Amino acid sequence: VAGNSGRVIAKYLELFLDPACYRAVEGGVDKAEELLAQKWDHIFFTGSSGIGRKIALKAAETLTSVTLELGGKSPCIVDETVDCPSVANRIAYGKFMNGGQICIAADYVVVHESRVKELISCLKTSLTNFYGADPSKSPEF
Repeated sequence: VAGNSGRVIAKYLELFLDPACYRAVEGGVDKAEELLAQKWDHIFFTGSSGIGRKIALKAAETLTSVTLELGGKSPCIVDETVDCPSVANRIAYGKFMNGGQICIAADYVVVHESRVKELISCLKTSLTNFYGADPSKSPEF
């Protein structure tokens, strides 16, 4: 999870859920290894399959149940009947919100050959509308 998203999740979990039952822990590999050394009732992980495999192996040592939401590939299929400006807005929004850290963001786009150039043009327009001519200076990105 992106840093700011992690802080928001941690804040609201603590605010709305019983901290004795649920806890969000922020950190990198060292923190994850430290946590996996503990005994848990259940481990929930969202992320890559490589890290998920390590978590599953470690959890198996203590027969801890695990929920793994692993990064798959999310295609976006654009056929010849679409409204390109609307589709471009949806693709761009899903791919770039939260700095691209969205599990359901399109990983690749399969476009009908008759619409490729138009979709590229519409995506450029969408990105400019969302983030301005120079996205690196946009407070929204």
